[in-house]
Amino acid sequence: MELSASELEVHLAGQLERHGWERLAASGAGPVVCSAWRVAGDGDWQGILVVAEWPGRNLRSLSVTIESSPVARRGWWAPLA
Repeated sequence: MELSASELEVHLAGQLERHGWERLAASGAGPVVCSAWRVAGDGDWQGILVVAEWPGRNLRSLSVTIESSPVARRGWWAPLA
């Protein structure tokens, strides 16, 4: 089964939520979708999920980046809101 970037992001977001991550913001449609997260656990960690689909190819790319609180306090997820 071929999932679009949006469908794959929804699937992965469900997995993150089941592990206690909290969605802070989301943006995108079409070939690139991203979402910002508060990571579950000790400390003030933030994460960002990016999913992209390559037009005309059955290829998807995803990235999960996690940063500690100093980055989060600068509000790096604000452009997604």
